[in-house]
Amino acid sequence: MGLKTLLETTSHLSLVDKIKLIIHLTGECETDLSNDQEGDKQFERFARAIEDTARDWERYLESPNPKVLDKLPDIYKLREWQQQGYRSVDIKIKTSGEIETWVHDFSLMEGQYIADIDDIDLESKKLESQKREYEKLKKLFGEE
Repeated sequence: MGLKTLLETTSHLSLVDKIKLIIHLTGECETDLSNDQEGDKQFERFARAIEDTARDWERYLESPNPKVLDKLPDIYKLREWQQQGYRSVDIKIKTSGEIETWVHDFSLMEGQYIADIDDIDLESKKLESQKREYEKLKKLFGEE
């Protein structure tokens, strides 16, 4: 289910209820984080992301633009991908209406912009960067 479908199926909810639903769908972050300084930092980042999302919803409700919704990636598939490892997904709706989706895998130390979840290919990107590094090291140490 994409954001467009979510909006359609939750049209009867108030904005506050929609925001509560977003918080719930993001994994009830308060219970998932460690109770230490790093957990506090993660919660602050998470809270900022939720606030940004809430502002985006408010802007959409003030001026609905169906074309923007059609361009949004499937949030649920991205969330599933994110939960399969030490990963992050950042979705930004620019003032121009352009949508940028950045995915990052911290284990691979690779990230990329995508238009669709099927575009994610961080393993290949990692392999390419390793090959470039290998070639660079071969030249550095005079091996052919």
